[in-house]
Amino acid sequence: MNTVIEKWEEILQTVKSEYEVNDVPFNTWLKPLKVYEVDGKLITVVVPSEQAAIGVNYISKRYKIPLQVTICVLTGMEECEVRFVLEKDLPKKTEKNTSYDKQVHDTRYEEAHLNPKYTFDTFVVGSNNKFAQAAALAVAESPGDTYNPLFIYGGAASEKRILCIPLLILYWNTTKTAGFSM
Repeated sequence: MNTVIEKWEEILQTVKSEYEVNDVPFNTWLKPLKVYEVDGKLITVVVPSEQAAIGVNYISKRYKIPLQVTICVLTGMEECEVRFVLEKDLPKKTEKNTSYDKQVHDTRYEEAHLNPKYTFDTFVVGSNNKFAQAAALAVAESPGDTYNPLFIYGGAASEKRILCIPLLILYWNTTKTAGFSM
């Protein structure tokens, strides 16, 4: 059963290509996942603690079946069950990966007075905005599924707009329509 651990990177890349997962959601949700344990048909996958409960629920809902299918195909297992566990509930093992890819410039950004450089790729995630960034990314990836409607509240100068711009840009790139009110 070490084949799952050995082929984990290949499994993730296959899910990315076969299920057409873009770079931003791949780097946010899938790439940080690590196999913790393989026990028979049960594969325990660690979700980084900074993604909290939203990460476990969202990843399970969105990526559990693609991961299970890909694991079975690439490892030859007849069936498997993937279980997601928060990193904070396990002994510490951390490895964080990020990549920065440019999104295509669109004239809609200029018309809406949005800076196209403000994307989730360039968004600086800190301890005070991890949850907000994860929720905004979930909304942009699957509008109407999670956090519908998304309500961002904060005091003056709390950088709410900095979070809304990448949300809107990713939403536009995904759906090609506008449906936000700022």
